Amino acid sequence: MRYNLFESLTKTLKLYQEVELNYPQRALATFKKFSNLLEFRRFYIASYEKMAKRYDSAERAQLSHELIDESLQDIIAEADVNELISCRKGCSACCHTQVSVNRDEADLLAISILEDGIKIDVEKLVKQSLKKDSTEAWFEQDFQDRSCVFLDENGACKVYFDRPSVCRTNYAVSDPSACDTTNGHYQSIRLLKTKKPDLVTIAAFNLSGEGGALPHMLVQAINRISQEKLTKSMKKNFKRFRLKQLKNLFNDLMM
Repeated sequence: MRYNLFESLTKTLKLYQEVELNYPQRALATFKKFSNLLEFRRFYIASYEKMAKRYDSAERAQLSHELIDESLQDIIAEADVNELISCRKGCSACCHTQVSVNRDEADLLAISILEDGIKIDVEKLVKQSLKKDSTEAWFEQDFQDRSCVFLDENGACKVYFDRPSVCRTNYAVSDPSACDTTNGHYQSIRLLKTKKPDLVTIAAFNLSGEGGALPHMLVQAINRISQEKLTKSMKKNFKRFRLKQLKNLFNDLMM
């Protein structure tokens, strides 16, 4: 039964590739390489089934992040691994690159803005979103214009606990200088091997049914969620005038 389920999921993955789900390339490469091995096949199926039980998109995204973090802890706990990681607090080099998120993650981030009051540069977000999923167009922007809208003035993430799966799994193990993209080009860097976290990432993308560059996906999520009926809990914590300001600014910039 479980093997049949896996075959079904594999067919689903192929279908999504045809419609350009825009998987994170590293996670997709891991899936293609290891998903035929029984240990990883079972892990993928178990992760998929756990997340499939969550019907709320934001809750499903949070669960996927929990599963990723659990697997990462096992990897980092291995001897000497932590010493190899060159990422440190305050380093935001990768926060100027194009990050892929799935629809569920975009919803979670949109809620952090609409409900939790996380402040962002909306004008920058909309300008970034116009690049859509084009890596070439993304890197045509100046370095500062490419910074993630969730970065604060100290280079720290405002939504660290809800950061996307790609941000959770990209641990550099090469010299930090190799992560620099101020010249608008990627350099060759070595990343920590995160096999099981990558499989969770692919399962989460499959369940969400849509993926793409963070700014583009986030704008869509904000527009979608803002048009839905606010829940009672959201009404208590969200000021209506701010929603109107966001929508007006989006409309002005998109004209």
